Amino acid sequence: MQFPEAEVTQFGVAKTSREKQAAQKHIKPPSNFLASMLSRLPTRALSRAWGYMTALEVPNMIRPVVYGLYGAVFGVNFSEVELPLSDYASLSTFFRRHLKPGSRHIHPTADLVSPVDGRVLTFGEVFEGKYIEQVKGCRFTLEEFLGSDAAELIKRQREESPAHNSAGKKLFYCVIYLAPGDYHGVHSPVEWTIKEARHFPGDLFSVSPLAVQLIEPLFALNERLALNGHWQHGFFSLTSVGAFNVGSINVEFDPSLQTNLEGQTYTEVAYEEVQPKRGDCIAFFNFGSTVVLLFEAPDFSFHISKKERVKMGQSLGEIQSNRANASSRGRQ
Repeated sequence: MQFPEAEVTQFGVAKTSREKQAAQKHIKPPSNFLASMLSRLPTRALSRAWGYMTALEVPNMIRPVVYGLYGAVFGVNFSEVELPLSDYASLSTFFRRHLKPGSRHIHPTADLVSPVDGRVLTFGEVFEGKYIEQVKGCRFTLEEFLGSDAAELIKRQREESPAHNSAGKKLFYCVIYLAPGDYHGVHSPVEWTIKEARHFPGDLFSVSPLAVQLIEPLFALNERLALNGHWQHGFFSLTSVGAFNVGSINVEFDPSLQTNLEGQTYTEVAYEEVQPKRGDCIAFFNFGSTVVLLFEAPDFSFHISKKERVKMGQSLGEIQSNRANASSRGRQ
């Protein structure tokens, strides 16, 4: 699909300095000794060095061997790789490989489909209207994750949506981890309107299961790119969270939006009429990391379980009232 060009608006620039200070104010430091020690490591510099090395061209004759070894270690499904291995000039291009046509199918009736291949870490209703579970006993707030004006952001996007108000709506979340061997494309899980991007430079801790348990609130500390907007039921947000060796996140509809660059500060970009359909590719990770979905919906029911492996396009759940209406029409 064709996306309109992005433009940094006066509104976005005016909010940048305020949001930068507020976001830093709300982020908590790591909560234990080991996590504090990990935070002292030069993860950003090391990740940039890793990015430089993986962008180096691999000699044609050894590409199948190099990528074959990588795939053997990380469990790549080579039957889904779009091109011959010798066509990928570098590890970086292999990380961002596309799938063969027909490798994934978008569930025809699900209200929400998985945006990525990966493993479900956690999901549910946002607790007390503001807490997102990272792992059992570890959580972070909407303000820590989306910025100090999270409530205002959600309200503004809801009012611009077809839903208009919060009557009968709840806020839900879903967190999916991408392993290094997974397909790294991030696709649209619903038909929606993207109104803004928020880039939080942050840290680049590992998002491995062990690190997720050790570092609280990891997802609110790491570099991340939040795409915010609305769908038919209200607020909708998809956030790509960077990690160690995965600082770079490429946005398909805005190539000018760069991440993991030295000296970056909080950036906010506004868009007009960016409306991806379900299944459209909207971003790519450079190794694997985590995606966090936040969305408003009435009586939403998840069809997944924690630690479950999911594929892009697979159903994550449905709105119960939609299912009831469909069943009622089927009986008529």
